[in-house]
Amino acid sequence: MVKELIGEDFGGVLGSDFYAGYNSHQDLHQRCWVHFLRDVHELKEQHPHDEQLWRWAKSVKAIYDEAVAWLEHGPIRILHHANRASLTWHDSMPSSSACGSSVLLM
Repeated sequence: MVKELIGEDFGGVLGSDFYAGYNSHQDLHQRCWVHFLRDVHELKEQHPHDEQLWRWAKSVKAIYDEAVAWLEHGPIRILHHANRASLTWHDSMPSSSACGSSVLLM
């Protein structure tokens, strides 16, 4: 199904929810953070006394928060002071060739 929609030569990043139909896409694929965080929240509700799960959920949320901060403020502002001097703005931006030429949200 996915190949029919995006074509055989799609060179970008597919962004999707967790619908199993997207699993056939074997190239770059970003799952939706909102859907993932909702599922993590539901796990916490189902297992309110599982300390290991809650620690894991907290670490997942921290990764998400760091990504949001990067988008809002740029990587230089959120890097630890000791690491800032070794980077320039250009160095900290992802390469367009590394991320593909486009993002397609499904």
